[in-house]
Amino acid sequence: MKKFLLFITLLFITYSYGQADVGTNFKLLFEQEKYDEIINYKPKDHQQLTANDLFYKGKAFYMMSADEQANQYFNLAIEKGPVFGSMYFHKGMILLYAKKFNESLPLFEKAISLSPTESDFYAGKAEAFSALKKTDSAQVYFEKATQHPSCKPRAFVMLGQIYQGQNKNEQASASYKNALSQLSENDEMHQNTSFNLGLTQQLTGKINEAKNTFEKHIILYPTDYQAVAKMIQIYYALEQFEKAMPLKTILYAAHQNKQLNSDMEKQFCFDQFMWKDRRVMAFEKFAEPDDFLFAKHHFYVMTDNNEIDYQIDSESSAAIRMSKSKNKYVLCLVKDQSHHTYWQYVFNDDYQYPALKVAVLSILNENIKPAASFIPAKK
Repeated sequence: MKKFLLFITLLFITYSYGQADVGTNFKLLFEQEKYDEIINYKPKDHQQLTANDLFYKGKAFYMMSADEQANQYFNLAIEKGPVFGSMYFHKGMILLYAKKFNESLPLFEKAISLSPTESDFYAGKAEAFSALKKTDSAQVYFEKATQHPSCKPRAFVMLGQIYQGQNKNEQASASYKNALSQLSENDEMHQNTSFNLGLTQQLTGKINEAKNTFEKHIILYPTDYQAVAKMIQIYYALEQFEKAMPLKTILYAAHQNKQLNSDMEKQFCFDQFMWKDRRVMAFEKFAEPDDFLFAKHHFYVMTDNNEIDYQIDSESSAAIRMSKSKNKYVLCLVKDQSHHTYWQYVFNDDYQYPALKVAVLSILNENIKPAASFIPAKK
């Protein structure tokens, strides 16, 4: 009798050890990305897989993009129990990737109810809301995700984009900064996050912080020509014009080699400043065609909706170029259908930008009247 009880006890111990060993092995194999070994594992005699083992099998299929088999094992794990939030979270992620966004929402909510401190579960629900264009709800859940210390950088990035779309640039900047602190330079999100951090720092008037961000950025990404243009704007804001000149040379070379995106194909923004609560965007055109008339610079006065209201141009005409004057450009105000020329303000290629900016502001403030105007007759 004692021998029989000893045999039963040893059998129970061996069986229990085997159960624990399977779960431990699955965890180690998963961490080593040996998904095939987990998938191909066959239980031995008298051995049953626990809910956790079944879950790991599901996760192995999930990582191999075999979502149907993964979902089957997640269901088996839930039926076997005990259940925990990750089981529902992964089921939700399968539906998310299948673009079944509404169906994924209750699964993420179930995961949250079981494990309310897991930031990924809030972020998953936020991603579903974002895909459904329900930005307000997405914001709520991204904010909840970022309140947990284990929050991954993507949630901070997505939240930053939402804030930026709402012109909440202070909050966006803080969110991008949190994301960037976690991202390695090799991460695919690093470049855009770095750029957006510098941009929001610039928009909130933190020019020196933006300077540091963009200087680091263009060292890492020297062909990010939009960032090069932003760096030029920063140097202009700091009146460090000599530092901007080599960067302009880089943009002109990139234009010559047809390396610029369509939005920079013809011109680039080199400065922006505020005038009476209006943003003025200063652009420089690459081309100087041998046309009768062309504009080299545009100073766009923007609306609150970030649209062009009217502009001041530095124009070059054949008449001024062929005259004995050394000047090449004259400032003109273009508003609605009217065109006003200010011969009081003429410049050549060696112009000093502070003087040009003062002249532009003088026209904007109507401190001087135009020398000539063309105003079309009303029909």
